[in-house]
Amino acid sequence: MISDSLAEGRSLLAKVQVELVSKQVDEWLSDQIHCRCCGAALRHKDRRSTVVRTVYGKVTVNSPRLWSCACQRAPRSMVHPLSKALTNRATPELKCLQAKWASHLPYRQATAMLKEVLPLDKGISFSGTRNRIRAIGKQLDADIERDIAKLPQSVADVQIRK
Repeated sequence: MISDSLAEGRSLLAKVQVELVSKQVDEWLSDQIHCRCCGAALRHKDRRSTVVRTVYGKVTVNSPRLWSCACQRAPRSMVHPLSKALTNRATPELKCLQAKWASHLPYRQATAMLKEVLPLDKGISFSGTRNRIRAIGKQLDADIERDIAKLPQSVADVQIRK
């Protein structure tokens, strides 16, 4: 009985998330369909699907492909406003939970635990968790190296000529 209510609750959360994200994307896109320079409406070419991973599961949203405006000096090209806005297809909350649990457990166990408590049935995989953790590690390494490069050079690092 409890597992039924847990599954039902996860299903409801996932449905609410789909509606919320879809509405947010539609509202954001309504501001992106005009040229930033002249204000003319951009011509619509077609739509593609984009998947966004959230703590409540995958959400598939329509992503329009638009033609660039004729006022631009460059040759006409395709504009993908949603692809520019969603450079990372996972929400910060999901990435945070994956990083937190994968730092305490093996990737498979962390992923299994997240799938058990969140409505993530097919939303994440252990390899996705591993890749996300590796990307975070690389970013942290780059940040540390950048900070070290900013430090003043110590006297011990400088060779003194006699």
